[in-house]
Amino acid sequence: MIDKFKDLLQQSNKILVTSHISPDPDAVASTLLLSGALKLNFPGKSIEMILEEEPDALSFISGYNQIKFAPLDEAIVELKPDLFILVDVANFSRASRKGGEKLREYIKLNQVKVVIIDHHEPEGRDESDLYINSIKSASVQEIYGLIFSQLNFKKPDDSAQVAMTGLYGDTGGFTYVDVSNADALELAAKLVREGATVEALKYQLNQFSEDQMQVVSELAKNLSHFKDFTYSYLGDEFVDNWQKSGKPQASLQRANKIFIDNYIRNIDGRDKGFIAYLNSLEGENIYSISFRAARGSQDVSKLARALSGGGHKSSAGGKVEAKTIQEALGKIQEVIAQAA
Repeated sequence: MIDKFKDLLQQSNKILVTSHISPDPDAVASTLLLSGALKLNFPGKSIEMILEEEPDALSFISGYNQIKFAPLDEAIVELKPDLFILVDVANFSRASRKGGEKLREYIKLNQVKVVIIDHHEPEGRDESDLYINSIKSASVQEIYGLIFSQLNFKKPDDSAQVAMTGLYGDTGGFTYVDVSNADALELAAKLVREGATVEALKYQLNQFSEDQMQVVSELAKNLSHFKDFTYSYLGDEFVDNWQKSGKPQASLQRANKIFIDNYIRNIDGRDKGFIAYLNSLEGENIYSISFRAARGSQDVSKLARALSGGGHKSSAGGKVEAKTIQEALGKIQEVIAQAA
């Protein structure tokens, strides 16, 4: 695997690195960590970082201003890369909201080599020339071990803090670490010794706007439960008003994440739950669903896959088509009931 990855890098002149839509800290950090290392160790090659959607409040990460935000199906035609690297995602349709099939067609027609470096459950992944996934706590952990420990690449000056950003983000501030993934703490200790600071990172990741706190308030107001799941939602009118006011969709999504990461598993002893909201980025009448469960409680990735999604056993997402939020909630509850 290591030799094949190195060969693919050496044989390529143009490399495009990307990650998933609605990019989170691990997606952005993984893109930056890998691309920064490739630029340093292969100065004669063209390395491009392109994400289809710009996240909310992650511009503090070192190197962020070098990322280009553009539709991937158009960018790949323009750049004509020899090598296409997906990080923190294993499916073209999760990397491009509307251009997944065009990406597949272009890659197949032009024989573009594909490398996938991921840490999610492997179901639903696209074909690739090389698939790297040890089911680590975060994709940055997989990438850090691959390029610095195994390939002994030179490290960019900011690599420790960039890696810590992805690791901290995807472990919930190390909340989700247990005996099965304790190596995440070993890497964290190494990164701290290399200069990473957790306190500063936590402060940067936990900056919210008043608008986002209004979203949290709406979710708290709509809180309910179904069986042993806590759930909440954004009403259609609330989402419609948000969009009409011109507020960014990325800001809305981040506010939803605040609520589901911090509250949904902690209500009246229920250790799992979901939120749902109308998401215009997905298409007309499409509702996004985010699931969370305490480790060992329930594999919510199975529920997400039943709703055209996927993810981790304790953190996953999907989508459903419906005319109203109440209809969407009914469909989600039906999936939960069938899985019981």
